[in-house]
Amino acid sequence: MGLRDAFEMIHRAPSSPLGYFRANALNLMRFNHLEALDVCLQGIKNTPKVYPQVFQQCYEAAKTKHETAFALVALLPYETVTLIVGYLRFKDRLNLLGVSNTWRNKLIECPQIWNTLLFSPLKDSR
Repeated sequence: MGLRDAFEMIHRAPSSPLGYFRANALNLMRFNHLEALDVCLQGIKNTPKVYPQVFQQCYEAAKTKHETAFALVALLPYETVTLIVGYLRFKDRLNLLGVSNTWRNKLIECPQIWNTLLFSPLKDSR
């Protein structure tokens, strides 16, 4: 609801920084770092010249949070990664390889993830 309101503010007053600030803060709270980065770039482009410096600071903060979030997986013990990822379908495991280089390296270090696959019967599509 809050994000919808923020984007409505941006739609109604694109040169006002308030909607951009609200959308940025809500996206960061929801760990939507990439969306927060996009909102900052829109704010830099669309608001008066006074605000781009503030949006640049917001952009840098969102970028740092985004990079840190992906690096946290590197801190997890091998056993924890194996346990968590072991519950995922093979397709989802493959998708995790594309999250970042950090994730890819950590997952490749865990061969048990790739040795243990659970297969379920195919659903009859008739």
